[in-house]
Amino acid sequence: MDERDKYQNGGEISDIIRDILKNRGWGAKVEEHKVFSVWGEVVGDRVAKNSAPKQINRGALVVITKNPTWTQQLTMMKEKIIKKLNKRLGDDIVKEIRFIQGEIPVELETLPHVPKDKKTVPPSKTAMKRLKKLTEDIEDEELKEFIGSVLKKALSQLDNE
Repeated sequence: MDERDKYQNGGEISDIIRDILKNRGWGAKVEEHKVFSVWGEVVGDRVAKNSAPKQINRGALVVITKNPTWTQQLTMMKEKIIKKLNKRLGDDIVKEIRFIQGEIPVELETLPHVPKDKKTVPPSKTAMKRLKKLTEDIEDEELKEFIGSVLKKALSQLDNE
């Protein structure tokens, strides 16, 4: 059975998406970007309120902190955070973290874990603004569209909790 037969005969959508990501070389990028959705869950509410992942590239994660005290504190916890993130992600995704002090954009302040059993409803205008801001730095248009669709679903669920 070739790939087309598998898809035409009811292949799992997750398998189809995984194959597309693999064939286009996007799998690693998507795996890296999962860190954004698990950050708050892994570091806890207090740390999440004072820091947010800004970007990740080839395992190097940049995290914004609200002030120098948080930068110093999290720098001392860096190895522990890397281990916890990788354990949660199920792979050795995060290799390094660099903490920088700055203002945390509203759209990065909290992107908590969304339960899978929530129903999807149309996203609000606020959610769409957040979505645009979160994906604006992604250069690859197809990857931007894919990640945007995943975030759109998550943000609409968060807005309607």
